[in-house]
Amino acid sequence: MITDLQPASFMKRFSAFLLDIIMIVIVSTGGALLLSTIVNFDKHVDKVTERIHYYEETYDLKVLRTQEEVDALSEEEKAKYEEVNNIMLNDKEYINDIHMVYSLVYVIIVFGVLLGVIIPEFIIPLFFKNGQTLGKKAFGLVVIKNNGVKASQIQLLIRSLLGKYTIEIMIPVLSLVTLFLMGRFVILWLLLAVLLIITNICLVIFTKNHTMIHDIFSFTVVCNKETQMIFNSESELLQYKKDKHLDEVAHDYEYKVSDDKKSEV
Repeated sequence: MITDLQPASFMKRFSAFLLDIIMIVIVSTGGALLLSTIVNFDKHVDKVTERIHYYEETYDLKVLRTQEEVDALSEEEKAKYEEVNNIMLNDKEYINDIHMVYSLVYVIIVFGVLLGVIIPEFIIPLFFKNGQTLGKKAFGLVVIKNNGVKASQIQLLIRSLLGKYTIEIMIPVLSLVTLFLMGRFVILWLLLAVLLIITNICLVIFTKNHTMIHDIFSFTVVCNKETQMIFNSESELLQYKKDKHLDEVAHDYEYKVSDDKKSEV
């Protein structure tokens, strides 16, 4: 065991990451299903669907079309399609239902993923200690401060909530959801999501301690448990360094005395 940081290799981190992602997806999916039941999401979707069916039956027209399908319509069909669309846009009940569904989609995703991150990435590590998730425990990894001291609960919370949840997961996820629902700023949303992914990959590969974005924000590093010396507190680390320094001074003194005696002989 040595005091220098023993950062985990890229392959170990990647393997632990895959297992942790699986856990996040499972818990997030379960949380989203639970929340959708609580807010009665299906009921709101059914109201929108019923309203769409009403307009389609009343005007004998398919109202949900892609731009390609609209372009393929005849001039007469386009005029009728635009007329029905305008009627629907002035239907306050329908618009309110649409807005409710969109809002609930965001709420379910935001809080579902929040549960999916907090439970595997913060709560479970509190039981395993040393910041270990299921993936890190399986591959013998620990999360500690940059100086070798145990990471605090605040650091683990920042690591999971600000680093992983807010920046690494929710920005790409909400970007893709907005792209799917709104269909606007396609290139911007895709570039933002891809940029974050590439940044994390480059940080893991090229930084000395294979540090990802969430580690930068929380001042932590992922190390090998078997070879990493972990201190319980800053004072314990300081005391260890003092003791080590005194041992080195004593060893040097004994070596010098031994050399002097040999010289005298």
